[in-house]
Amino acid sequence: MIEEENDEDVLEKSTSWKKVLKHIAVVALLILGVLFIYGGIGPDQVSNFFIGFMLICFATTLLQVQKEPEEPYKQTLSILNCQKCDMKKVRHYEDRDYVYKIIEDCDECEGKMQITQIYSVKLKKPTIPGKKKEKKLTIKNP
Repeated sequence: MIEEENDEDVLEKSTSWKKVLKHIAVVALLILGVLFIYGGIGPDQVSNFFIGFMLICFATTLLQVQKEPEEPYKQTLSILNCQKCDMKKVRHYEDRDYVYKIIEDCDECEGKMQITQIYSVKLKKPTIPGKKKEKKLTIKNP
């Protein structure tokens, strides 16, 4: 009924060439920085230390920069249960839904349907057509 993300899918993700090249560049910058500090490649000791220190700082900063993960799509569902015949019905959550709210008549026995559960499910892609992710904007007051 609903596609959920399995834990195995997360474990099977492969590393990209971009990530591998980034790590190789970081290691190369670290080695170059250490060579500048201890090897004395530059004109004097102070500039060697400064350049080496800057290369090491740049490499560790590159190592920390990561792409922000996408927030997963979530779908909130309400489960309705008939008070007479115990028929269950699942529908999309609507504003002002709450547990134990009596909503509508049952399709089977004309009894009253009551919300018994409300929960949210992570999805791989949106199931409601036309529903796109909203970008959150924050405005700071001066």
